[in-house]
This record gives sequence, C-alpha cells and structure tokens, in this order.
Amino acid sequence: MEPQTTIPPHPYGVEPAGSAFARNLSIATSRRGLGQLGTVDDATVLHALGYADGAALCALAIASGALRCFASTEDLWRGVALRRAGDDGAITYRGGSWKQSVVGAPRANVAKRLFSDALYHSHRLVHAAPLSSSGLGSCARRRAAELSVDAFVEDFERAGVPVVIEGAAADAAAQDVWDRDVLQDRLGARVFHVGGYAFGLAEFLQYAENNADDTPLYLFDKRFAEAAPELAAAYKPPKYFDDDLFGLLEGRRPDWRWLIVGGARSGSAWHKDPNGTSAWNATLRGRKRWLFFPPRTTPPGVRPSADGLDLVAPLSIAEWMWTRAFYAEAKAHPHFVEAHSGPGDVVFVPRGWWHCVVNQDAFTVAVTHNFCSPRGLSSTLGLLRQSPHLVSGLVRDERVDECDDLDEVAKRAVVGAALHDRLVAALRRRRPDALADAEADLARPTTLWGRLTAEPPDLVATGAAPKRARVDDGASSGGFSFGFGRPLAVHALTSTAFDGALKTKDMTATVTAADLAAAEVELTSDEQDLVQVLVAAAAAQQTTVRICGGWVRDKALGRVTKDVDVALDNCSGATFAERVVEALAKGLEGGDGRGAALAASSTVGLIAANPEQSKHLETATMRICGVEVDFVNLRSESYADAGDSRIPTMAFGTPQEDAARRDFTLNALFFNVHTRRIEDFTGRGWEDLRAGLLRTPLEPRVTLLDDPLRALRGVRFASRYGFALDPGFAEACLLPEVRAALLAKVSRERVGKEVWGALATSPAGAARAVDELRRLQLASATFRGVGAAELAGAARAPDGGAVPLDTVYAADADDTGGPWLLSARCCAALAAGEAQTAAGPLPTRDATLAALACALLPLAEPGCEALDRKRRPTPLPQAVLDAAPQLAKLATRLAAGETGADLRRAAGLVLFDVQELWRCALRVARARSVAFEAANFADASAVSPADAAVANAERDFGALETALAGPTLDLDRIWATLQPHYDGNALAEALDVPKGPLIGGLMAAQREWQLAQPAGDKDACLAYLRSRVEDLRQTHGQGRRGGKSKKARR
Repeated sequence: MEPQTTIPPHPYGVEPAGSAFARNLSIATSRRGLGQLGTVDDATVLHALGYADGAALCALAIASGALRCFASTEDLWRGVALRRAGDDGAITYRGGSWKQSVVGAPRANVAKRLFSDALYHSHRLVHAAPLSSSGLGSCARRRAAELSVDAFVEDFERAGVPVVIEGAAADAAAQDVWDRDVLQDRLGARVFHVGGYAFGLAEFLQYAENNADDTPLYLFDKRFAEAAPELAAAYKPPKYFDDDLFGLLEGRRPDWRWLIVGGARSGSAWHKDPNGTSAWNATLRGRKRWLFFPPRTTPPGVRPSADGLDLVAPLSIAEWMWTRAFYAEAKAHPHFVEAHSGPGDVVFVPRGWWHCVVNQDAFTVAVTHNFCSPRGLSSTLGLLRQSPHLVSGLVRDERVDECDDLDEVAKRAVVGAALHDRLVAALRRRRPDALADAEADLARPTTLWGRLTAEPPDLVATGAAPKRARVDDGASSGGFSFGFGRPLAVHALTSTAFDGALKTKDMTATVTAADLAAAEVELTSDEQDLVQVLVAAAAAQQTTVRICGGWVRDKALGRVTKDVDVALDNCSGATFAERVVEALAKGLEGGDGRGAALAASSTVGLIAANPEQSKHLETATMRICGVEVDFVNLRSESYADAGDSRIPTMAFGTPQEDAARRDFTLNALFFNVHTRRIEDFTGRGWEDLRAGLLRTPLEPRVTLLDDPLRALRGVRFASRYGFALDPGFAEACLLPEVRAALLAKVSRERVGKEVWGALATSPAGAARAVDELRRLQLASATFRGVGAAELAGAARAPDGGAVPLDTVYAADADDTGGPWLLSARCCAALAAGEAQTAAGPLPTRDATLAALACALLPLAEPGCEALDRKRRPTPLPQAVLDAAPQLAKLATRLAAGETGADLRRAAGLVLFDVQELWRCALRVARARSVAFEAANFADASAVSPADAAVANAERDFGALETALAGPTLDLDRIWATLQPHYDGNALAEALDVPKGPLIGGLMAAQREWQLAQPAGDKDACLAYLRSRVEDLRQTHGQGRRGGKSKKARR
C-alpha cells in the first residue's frame, strides 16, 4: 500500500466538483463569474486561456472571482514565462511562483469558492500522487564490495537484468561539491540546460524547491562538463562500465553523459535509452524511484509511434502513477520491476529496457552515462543497420553534413549509417576481437527476414509443393548456408548514400524446412493485443481472419507500419467490427479490464463502396490496441460483359481469388492470425518481394482497368522502396484505355495522395517518380485538372520552345522532347543539387513541395493556365513558382558582385511574398537554372544534368542563401520582424492624405524604403514618403485630402 497523503487547501479556494454534490451546492453558481466562458467546460476555458499573454491574464483576474481563479493558474503563467524566453532560451524564476516571475506580484489567496475538477487536477497531483515509497522494490540489489566485474557481467549484463549496486559511487557521493549550498555558491551563476531552456543554477535550485508544477522542469544537461569542468572531475565511471566501445569514437560519439538535478516529482517519463546502449546512473544526493519493464513489454498507458520515433503517454509521471491507475496495473504484471536508489548507489539499466524515474526529495543530483560494452555491441550494430533512423544524439552540423537528399526520417537514417561506418572502422583498428564476436552474434537469424528469405514459405494454405533451400556447393557438411543477393530498400530510402548500410544485411539467405515451420512474425505489444482480439472475435463469428497487404510486406522488410488491413472469409467488415467491439468489452486475456475501456473508446466507421471511382468494397474502420484497422471481406469479381463493363459485381471470395485481385504480388501476402504464418496464394509474392519486383497477380491490363490508380501506386512504390517495374506492367500503363480510365474513374483526391506520397520519399525518389510518370505516359493524366479542362497559353519545352497547353495535355503528349521531359529534368536537377548543397536538407513538407513545384515548372510560364469545368485554376504551389525566377535573377546579381540597398530591397520583397517557403523556392530556382539550359544535358533525351552545371548552380544559389540568412542581407524572417515606422492612420495624418488606395501605395513604398535602409530612422522615412506622394497620387488616381477637419465632416 502506498502511503496516504492529506491534500492541503487549494491556494485559490478551488475544490473538486464532487465537493459541491456532497454539500448540495451549485457548481453553476460558482462559475457565474465566467460570463460567456461559462458556456463551455472548464478544460476548454483553460485551453483557450493558454493562448493569453500576461497582460490578458491580469485583466481577466480582476474581472471576477471565478476568472481570477482561472487566470491565476500556475500552468498558464508557466506557459507565459516560457514563451517569453529569449533567443538563447534564458528564463527567470523568482518568488516561488511562475506568476510572480512574470509580473512580480506575490501570490494571494482568492476569497472565492469554485468547484472545478479541471482546476483542481494539478493541485491534487502535486500533493496526493504516490510518488514516494520507503520500500526497496523488487529489483536485484548487490553491494559493490561484494560484486566483482565478472559476476556483474554474467549475472546482470549478459542476462539483461537491471540491478542496484549499492555503494558503487560512494567515493563521488562523499565529495561536498554535490551539496546544494556548495553548488549554489560555486556555480550559481552558471547556465545549464533545463528542458530546452537556459536556467541559472541558483534560480533553478530555487524553482526545484518551491514550484507547484505537477510536471516540474528537470535539469538534464549533456554539456555540463563544459559549463562546470569541476563536476566532471568529481566522479569517474564505476569499474563495471570501463569498457565503453563508443569511447573509440572520441569527439564524434553520440551524446552520452548528463548531469541530472531536480526536485520532488521531477524525473524522466517512460523511455528506452538511445542507440542500442545500456546505461548506468549514479545517485549523488537525494533519493530516486525507478520503474522498469523488459524490452518487449510496453508499459501500460504508453503507446510508441509506428516509426519508433515518438511515444504517447500521460502528461506527467504523477498522472501515470495515480490518476489513471496505470501503476496498479503495472504492479500486477509479472515482469514489472521497481527499485530505489540513494546517495552512492548506481543503477544499471540494460539495453532496450523501458524505464521511468522520479525524484523523491526536494534536492536530487545524479550523473548518468550511456555506454556500449562488448556484450552489447551486436545490439548497437543491429540497430544501426536495421533501424538507423532511430539513432539520436548527434550534433546538428554532423547531421547536416551526412544528409544529402532525404526527408526528415530518412535523413536520420543516413546519419545512423554513417555512425555505423565510423564505429566499425574504429573497432577494426582497435578492437577487432569485439567486432568479430558481434558479427558472429548478428549472423544468427533471429528475425522474420533472417529466417524466411530466399525461398517462399511452404504453407499448407497455398497448396504449393515444398521447395528445398539452396545447397551451398562449397559446404563440407552438405548443409544449408547463407548467401548474398540484391538487397531491398529498407525504411523507405532510395538514396545511394544508404546503399553501404543495406549491403550489410542478409536478405536472401535460405533456411531449412524446420526453420520455416518454426519461423514467427515478430509482433509489437500492440500487435500482440490486436491479434488476440481478432482471434477472439473470429471465434465468435466463425470466420478465418488474415492480415493482408502492406503490413505483411513491411514486416518482412523490417519496417514499421501505421495501419492494418484485415481480410475476412465469410462476413462483412461491419459485421466483424461488431464482434471486435464485443471481444474488447469482455476484456483482453487476463481480465485486467483494459479491453472494456478500449471497447468503450472504440468507434466503427464505414467507408461506402463506390465502384464508379474504383472503390469496390464497403470497409469498416476503427482504432484498437493503438493500431488503425480496416476490415473488409475477401472478394471475387465477375463482369456482366467482359468486353464493355468496367464495374464488377462483387461477392465473397476465396483467399486465392482475393489475392489475384490485389495490385501487386508482393502486396498479396497474407498473415494468418490463427496459425501466425505467412500465406502466399499467388505463388510469386515472396519471390517478387525478395527480388524487389512490382508485378501484378493477373494480366496487367486487367489489374489496371480494375483500379487505374494502381498505375500511380506502382510509381510510388518504385520511388519509395527502390523496386523495379515489371515490363508487362509498364507496357500496360502505356495503353490509351488505362490513361482514359485514370481520368474517368479515379478522383483527383486519390490521385493527389499517390503523387504526394511518391514525391515525399526523397529528392532522388521524387525525381524517379516524375521520370516514371513521363516514361509511362501518365504525366498528363496525373497533373491535369478535374474533367475536361479549359486550357490557355503554352508550356515550355526542353529546348526553350513553347508547346500549346492543349497539346501538352493531349493523349499522346508524353513524348521524349516535350514539357514532361523538362519536368523530369527539373526534378533530377533538384535531386542533384540537394546532393551537393552545404545548407542541409529541407524539412519533409518543404522538400516535397519543392519536388512538386519542379514537376510543374514547365507549366508555370506566363499566361499558362488550366481551368476545370467550374473555371477554377488547377492547384499549383504558386508562391514558390512565382518566386523561383525572381530568386534566379537575385543570384545572378549577387554573383556579379552587387550587395547594395537595391539588391536588399528586391530580395526582401521576394521574401515577403514567399515567406517561410523561401528556402524551398530557392532550391526550385536552382533546379530551374540548370534544367532550363539544354546545354547542361548530354543529349536531347537525357534526364540527368552534367555535374559541372549542378556545381556552378549550387555555388551561386548557395551564396544567395548564405547572404539572405546571414549578415550580408540579413533577411531571414524579415516578413515577421520588419515593423513599419508608421501605420496607415499615422501616414494619413502626417502627410495629410486621404485614406484609400494612396495609403496602400505609401505603405508599400515605406516597406521598400525600410528594406533598402535597415538602419534608417522614422524622420528620414517620412521625408522619403513625402517626396513620393505626388507620384503615387498620379499612379493611384486619388485626389488631395479634403480641407475640412474630421469634426466638420461629421
């Protein structure tokens, strides 16, 4: 039992809503002072007030007693204080509260009784959450004097078991440098990193002791050795952790050590240590409480994201511990481990373990290191090879240098691959023994991909004869061996910069029949729960359930996936979804009640069939166990007239019939949730996945006319995964009836989703996508507007000539010398430029927008316009397209040596138009300058530009980017920071001119003058504007201001 705590009165007289019911008082009466805000719930009021600044909160606080209770909430003032942090992140805390830190007034009680659970919630968490406990917990404990290094390695590190080593940091803890008063006296003025902000240590210590936050800020500083070298010298790693292989990288290792200081309730929420490392944590002052779960057991209430980069959890440790009773659920779990540490104790956290830490005392100090020992090296190398996008802790400059043409996630993956290469090189030089042992560990197949490789799985459901694995002729034992073949693209990367990492992964090894029979798909904890629910629902419905499509493919490729498609044997998706809700209501295995809660929160949505738009099946969709799930029945199709009809009659089908109707064989693999084995009913899915080949299960023409969007889907898969297109599929895409069906049957929304997905891979992947659209003669059908468009103007051809827009959109327009070739060249130039730029990659959205703009550049010529049937312009990234030629002119002027006021004015006006997208527009302008010069290509049909042309463009446009963002022109975010000297009313008064178009012209002239004269004062600006009045009056045709005063005119 956790100790019970008496909650003191709320400082502003707030009480929980239950108190009103207990005393037969009115909640509505207590909220009367909220005025119109009283029409919404208290949580919404707090959310709205979160956007208010300090002045607004102060004004509300004097309006009524109820509003004062809301406006005095510490969470709101904490938000105000943090938003006011300077550019260096510096914040100030004084007087024992965030409000006093901002306004300087001490906190005063409010003589107002207000019943509100939303306001009382944080107060209750601060004072009543059971964060402290006097017990030692269930974790293993050993005395340092009695635990040898060998015993630690065998009993805990190799076994992967956490342990508290009592007294392992006793020498460091005995030094007075860690005492609160000593730290304040010696280091109080030094600045440390606290939750993304900069805090003076003396102020932080005051905050840690006095704050009333339910989620207190926590000093967690990875640069403490630079800010306070004496602290780094006051301890050394315990003897158990001396052999840290990341130390071989010296200055180029990921972040690895932190100083940790915090008050009661502060701590680290549930997480795993980064980069496949283990950790040790030495408590030097105060006491800490530790909670653990093993790697494959996700803590209750914690939901990792599909890509592994983020997780969703309660807002605070206190909420997890008490409000939602997750702690009680954890205590009942057989694998839950709890520990406590005090001064001198060291806690060992094995790699991959979930852990959560909370400080129990008002002053707690610790140091922690992440490390990679020889025993954990295979785990670290495995992560760097299989999930390099999860690597963290590398400095920004290095990350930018390593990343060429990738989106945000892929960029991290390339950095991870580079870290892998550096680590392996260092190991080969200095620790070849450790590397050899790790490679031997990695050679043992432990994952689905390592076990189910070259040969398709031999499964009863397929009816196929078993295939023997390939025999290694050189093996003396005559057994089966591993071989290397063409590696598939992993983690959606298409850049050649990642090829080196891929080649270390065996993706074609063969295995024995016994291996195949024993192979299992590795499921996350959420997926384990999902399969359990599906099996229970299937038993109630008497049906067979299979997971199909992309989930199976991505599991085989070692990728994470965000949603699951479920195929059903003999019932509709809506009917089965009802059985799922019933199964959830009965609870998951173990009767812990979580299933009932999931059932109450799960809603079933229906997506209606629409055969006219190639959406043939009604689909039920819901979110369960943290996974997005679609339910649909297995289908078969028949046509009333195979020669004419394109809309099939749908019926329940067999798995073989359903697989034949899917887009590609590698997407037609099934995972049977009952047998937990993969089923390949086309007989070619596994082979095509291994070969990286996009092939249709049926004759390609039939598959594409069934759903023409599959043509674009093939392009997206090719660009994202690096797959090859089957020649038969490419030939079918060229058929006029396929192009016509794409226009007639598929909504522009579905087309846009596929195009965006194809362009969002990487610049290199986007370039391939656009070139494939050109080669398959799908570009005109893909990029045109809805229906029969009204076309005007001409597009640009690769040789600089003009091609009428109606010709561009003609059925046979996708030839080798037309504007679509220029589109492919623009995207290729963009990718080549991104590979050379020193400025670093664009954010994913901006990079995708740049690729789209490059694809449409030939259609952005003056006077070139496409209107749909309602005379609406076809959507274009217009701001980027308009800015690109202007930025090209600026790059030319800068390259010629111009740096004066005229250049700054012209550049500033462009940035005012394009704003946050100016770097995106600059990359498009760079690509345009290369692609629009035919001489930059080897011949008339070439797509890739010459390296020298790309290098020259990067030189000129890189110089422009540096000038715009740096001191030469100093224009980054000028659209947000430039404040006019005079507003419209002030100009009208000062220059005696009437309001109207003339004022607009004067405001524009003022902006131009301020851009050209950044140091100019108001008087000089007014004198300039006075000199322009007559010219602007003629331009805008506006007379002089009337002679009567405002009062007389009224």
